[in-house]
Amino acid sequence: MDAGGTNFVFSAIQGGLEVVESIHKPTITYDLDLCMKTLIEGLHEIQEKVGKPSVVISFAFPGTADYPKGIIGDLPNFPSFKGGVPMKSILENEFRQPVFINNDWDLYGYGETIAGFLPDDNKILKEKGSEKEY
Repeated sequence: MDAGGTNFVFSAIQGGLEVVESIHKPTITYDLDLCMKTLIEGLHEIQEKVGKPSVVISFAFPGTADYPKGIIGDLPNFPSFKGGVPMKSILENEFRQPVFINNDWDLYGYGETIAGFLPDDNKILKEKGSEKEY
């Protein structure tokens, strides 16, 4: 899942490929209960669309947070999260599976590293005789 200031985007990936069309739901940033209800409903819907439960939930969240503990809070575009929301524990209790929350830009960089332009760029460098690898 990708959390943004205007939308949550839910998807399912298996073997590095998206296995269903993504679901978009509005991020209700001003009301914590509605926001969490929307998030949980979206995760349930994507699992129903896949036809089986996921083995792990992973999502990208904007801004700084205590990502290892899964506590999201004090973000300008999520005013209802002020003071911190224990997102990881809420979702692990709901879905009974591991939950990983990371910064959206960190995950973007990781995605580029393994599946974006970087592998192709490194291949070109190698073909041209360069020993550099990024």
